[in-house]
Amino acid sequence: MAIDMYETLLDDCISVLDPDHPHTLTTRSNLAAAYLEAGHVSTAIAMHEDLLDDLTGVLGPDHPHTLTTRNNLAAARKKAQQASSPHTDGEAESPPPPES
Repeated sequence: MAIDMYETLLDDCISVLDPDHPHTLTTRSNLAAAYLEAGHVSTAIAMHEDLLDDLTGVLGPDHPHTLTTRNNLAAARKKAQQASSPHTDGEAESPPPPES
């Protein structure tokens, strides 16, 4: 349901505001987060990657919104890694300590 609402809102933002308007970019971020929350990790990653490219071009690489999107992309990639890992925390199992 949230995804549908964000999709509709995004269409409205693009047509009324502009694809590069801050509210449109924020809606894109919220939509990607909704996809991630719904378990559509690969879709969320692709959306965050596209958004990161656009934000970098519009706001610059060091803008707080750009940095937040980089963080969100990293979190989505971590979730994808955890889903594919046999370990529950997504971390590689440490080897045993060397014998003394």
